[in-house]
Amino acid sequence: MNNADIGQLHNTNHGWKQTQSLLEQGKTDLGHIDWRQRRIIRQRQKTKGKGRIPTVCYKLWNETFDLLKKYRSEHERYCLLTKRGTSLWLRDGKRKDSIYDRSWKNLKSLTPKQLRAGGATILGHHHTFKLYIPQYLADSPRGIPDRHYVVPSQLQFDAAIIWLGKQLKVTV
Repeated sequence: MNNADIGQLHNTNHGWKQTQSLLEQGKTDLGHIDWRQRRIIRQRQKTKGKGRIPTVCYKLWNETFDLLKKYRSEHERYCLLTKRGTSLWLRDGKRKDSIYDRSWKNLKSLTPKQLRAGGATILGHHHTFKLYIPQYLADSPRGIPDRHYVVPSQLQFDAAIIWLGKQLKVTV
């Protein structure tokens, strides 16, 4: 996920089945956490308003889930806020990116975008899980089969995320 995706995670309690029902009704979901199933469910933002939007259900690693629980806000809309209680990311005429401005800019470490790309590269080294890179990146379907016929396996994608966590030495 990029900074905007992280900053816009919604503070709801939808499960995957409820989310699928809402999506079938034509509603969009730019990202929320299913606290019972320990997952982030989100749609790709770049393709919003351009037809069928890919929806991805990511299994969370233990460390990630624990941190999200620890820093979860009571805000009616956003899951994560700054220490002052404001949104982490906004685009209302002027860009606000508290994730980059306060964290990565000062630490000079990897950005979320670089971490995202690195995860895709690591998945690319696995003979089976490399097939799940488009789903991991929430990429738009590329051709007719991907758009209309091929439904990626959630169980295999979960296995890919678990494997990736082990490669990164994160407990799953």
